[in-house]
Amino acid sequence: MNDSALQLAAELLSKEPAHPLLPLPSPAQVVRLLADAAGQRALAELLAQRREIIARANADPVRYELEPEFWGDVRAAVAEQVRLVILLGGNRSGKSWCCGKLVMQALVEHPGTMILAVSEDETASRETQQKVLWHYLPAEIKARCHNKRDPAGIFYVNYSEANGFSERKLVFPFPDRRGWPSNRPFPTQPSKVLFATYGENPDDYEGLEFGHPTDWTVGWWADENLRLAWLNMFSRRGRFRPGSGLWSYTPIHGITPAIKEAVGQARTVKWRPARLLPDRVNVPGLPKGTMPYIQQPADTSRRVLYFHSEMSPFGPGPNGSGKPYAESVAEDCKGKPSEYVMRVAYGYTTDVVGRAYPKFSADVHVVEPEQLPEEGTNYCFLDPAGDRNWFIVWVRVPPGSPRHLYFYREWPDARRYGEWAVPTTRAVTSESRKGWDGERGPAQRNQGWGVVRYKQLLLEEELIPAILRADGRWAEPDPYRRRRLDEAALGLGLSPAREERGADGRVTRYWGAGAAEAVRRAGPVREAIRIRKIDPRAAVNPQASEKGGVNILTLFGEEQRNPRGELTGPRMLLLPAYSGRGIDDGMAHVNELLDYNQDEPLCPVLNEPRLHVSSTCRNLIWMFENYTGLGGEEAGAKDPADLVRYAAQDDDIRHVGQTGKLAVCGFKEGY
Repeated sequence: MNDSALQLAAELLSKEPAHPLLPLPSPAQVVRLLADAAGQRALAELLAQRREIIARANADPVRYELEPEFWGDVRAAVAEQVRLVILLGGNRSGKSWCCGKLVMQALVEHPGTMILAVSEDETASRETQQKVLWHYLPAEIKARCHNKRDPAGIFYVNYSEANGFSERKLVFPFPDRRGWPSNRPFPTQPSKVLFATYGENPDDYEGLEFGHPTDWTVGWWADENLRLAWLNMFSRRGRFRPGSGLWSYTPIHGITPAIKEAVGQARTVKWRPARLLPDRVNVPGLPKGTMPYIQQPADTSRRVLYFHSEMSPFGPGPNGSGKPYAESVAEDCKGKPSEYVMRVAYGYTTDVVGRAYPKFSADVHVVEPEQLPEEGTNYCFLDPAGDRNWFIVWVRVPPGSPRHLYFYREWPDARRYGEWAVPTTRAVTSESRKGWDGERGPAQRNQGWGVVRYKQLLLEEELIPAILRADGRWAEPDPYRRRRLDEAALGLGLSPAREERGADGRVTRYWGAGAAEAVRRAGPVREAIRIRKIDPRAAVNPQASEKGGVNILTLFGEEQRNPRGELTGPRMLLLPAYSGRGIDDGMAHVNELLDYNQDEPLCPVLNEPRLHVSSTCRNLIWMFENYTGLGGEEAGAKDPADLVRYAAQDDDIRHVGQTGKLAVCGFKEGY
């Protein structure tokens, strides 16, 4: 293979259109193919087919433009009906182009769709969202409508490079009835896009409904620094129609209130190698040299995808050819701090400034209910209040030293009652306490309950329903609660149909269909609660009762009966929680339990935290992610923060073996 043949092959390839997703053969491969007639035909077919694909993509990009494989994960999130798909990406990673293509496909494939596209300002709207949507607008609509008005006054497509879409809107013509499926109603409204900016008042758009009336598709697109007030408006209005919202953002300015609310400390479910940060633990809980790719926030209706700059093959040339943007981003990041590289190249930012618990991470400290300890001693902490619901947490301490705390239940929980605290929309300052640590959420609304009702609530929450799955396993995800049901069945003389021992040593028992009914007939199965403790300040405050002012400790220690003499409130031992030497001391104890070496991989015993939270405790997780301690007595997250401090400080909160004495805490002595 001589140099002249290679030079001729290189000249031949230089005449072909460039495309990063359709690489050309090398000059050496071309020389080999040209050596015989079959190879020549194969090369001619390959180049012709490649030219056709590129030409078709250029003529009709919304239908035929090639796209990186990782865009498929965004499409999958929309197909799975995720309400909010958040694309946090590095610079030039293709976030806006991905969103723009999905928006245009929604408008084309689902006539009658209404989408609101919001940008930072008018210039950003024209140069990004409007420019991208014009690129993807189908050629037949451009040819029919560009710079023309519909005599019937329905469609409106008037675009220029300098001014974008006239009147900040794009209104599609109706589809051709001749090709419309007979089994679908013809749309009564055209597809349309309205363009807005964050400088406007989101309340002006409260009357709109985003998306398609019946089909699940894209409903709105927010680009760059979405404001919290806009996010709240989209969250409210977006639920009136089926559809997903898209948010594309490079968080170059770090955590914003909207990111904190929408993402929080989401759990990483997929990660990718980080070429620019290869030799360190970049994100606690992930392997060395990796960065998050897909994360799941506590709100399962949301999903976060990180578009790493190095994942995109595109550059500034025709068809995305030329020097890849990823190389320019890498050059910009040389010599910069790792935190800068994470934001600019990987779209990832952390929020630790001002947080009381900066090491808390969902990837490290949050566990699924199935991962809770099977053996342990349970405790309950209550924070009463007169003008709002009480906040209650349950914590389990498994065997072993030093002790580990597992917060496995909260009340009121976010799934049934909503958020306990929500981010403030007001501006917060160092001089003002209002707004720090959140505002009161819907879960704090007072239900007017007294001591009797709260006693009943405790018993209801601690009751373990005897329900079997179809395969004979207990339906309970918590291993401790499953074990209590196993013990109840075995105590009745029942034998499991079979047993399996897992790799972790846990035994799973499969029961016959009659086991559940037998356990239910024998009486309620409940968690064993060793001690219940209460906020020490509330413990001494008198409560109104028929006897006059009596404190909560006394009321819990007494029986309550209805006029017919029936027991409605059993005796429950309630003790004041230990408050230590103040709030700062309590937060220090919590941070000690959260602590681990972030620069090394997690390892049981050698490098692991000693405080864990069940993923079902979303209000507790919000507190850990947001609490600063600056909000004072009116802070939204104050009550959960207080109870966590009490548990961390209290030496009574430890594992007690089977010989340990349990407090009287329910209808029966010793249960």
